[in-house]
Amino acid sequence: NGGTGHVFQRDAAPAAFVDVAALHLNVPAGHGPDAQHTAAVEAAVLHRHRVAVVKPEHAAGAVPRLRGMARGKPGQAQVGAALKPEDVGVPGGGGNGVAGEDVFVGKVSRYGKLMLAADWSYNHSLTSAGARQNQEQVLAGVMNPRDIDYDKHGNFTAFFLSDGDNYQWTMGDGFVNDFYTLPTNETSCMSYGLCSQAMSELAPVRFRQLYSLQNSKGTLMECFGGGYFYVDTFAEASADRKGALRQLAERTAAHMRQHRLKVLHLMAMSWDSSAAREAYQAFVDANDQLEGIVTIQYDPYSAGGGRVLWCTNKNGYDIPVVSTKYAVWKDASSVDWQSEGSRPVYQEQ
Repeated sequence: NGGTGHVFQRDAAPAAFVDVAALHLNVPAGHGPDAQHTAAVEAAVLHRHRVAVVKPEHAAGAVPRLRGMARGKPGQAQVGAALKPEDVGVPGGGGNGVAGEDVFVGKVSRYGKLMLAADWSYNHSLTSAGARQNQEQVLAGVMNPRDIDYDKHGNFTAFFLSDGDNYQWTMGDGFVNDFYTLPTNETSCMSYGLCSQAMSELAPVRFRQLYSLQNSKGTLMECFGGGYFYVDTFAEASADRKGALRQLAERTAAHMRQHRLKVLHLMAMSWDSSAAREAYQAFVDANDQLEGIVTIQYDPYSAGGGRVLWCTNKNGYDIPVVSTKYAVWKDASSVDWQSEGSRPVYQEQ
């Protein structure tokens, strides 16, 4: 975000990575250990992949002296260009309290990478231990189309809770107790997006628990496809955007088919742009079991006003890409109403 990045290089020997504490020994004065650096090192140790960490407040500081780390102060373009297709995403936060999260995530997205909201989560090496051997077959609950009364007429409304890409939030008790398992979910048919791909690797036990707690009247949606990015800007700075989109879509499709996820949730900077439509089609092409896409715009969420786009899959079926009609907020004081427009507000009594 501020022009400085730390890149952990892939290395076959585990000795290329030292104890997490070693990273913090050389962090500039006034910048003690934080979860974002911890997440990066843990991910690098676990996967022996390269992980980029970009922090605005470290722009003027010294680069930590960690063997296997690129030295110097590479700019964002250098960091983005250094990441390879097989590298993992960027663990960290979306915003820094000054700039919007789109400033940071947008740069990650342009280079065809995913940002995972994990700057306040800990113990990744513990929660992901044995992930490859701990992949039980877990299936999302789906509605049997034979149970639908197609002769019923009326106005139908579907609700879903956004921010499912926020890994650290979905790992907390607050998400489960205050949202995910509310008894009213059954009557309101509340649906949820989950960062299902990331969680199946980072926290397979939690992954199975959330699937087991799914309400019978709601839909589980794969949120974004492994991390936070914008479909219309994804990989636009790479040499092969179409290839990067295809790779991401195929990986997402494999996970969704494995766990019977039928609906995909995506976000774009401009939800109905030609670049966004190209991305929607890529996800539809990759998954013949995909039944629909729910899309929102970064700002405002409800820019689409409920409009529906259509993509035809390889079997000739038309798949809806549904935009949100309303954004319902709990507290009006937290919303930029000038950009969000006239939208309903829920005021807690």
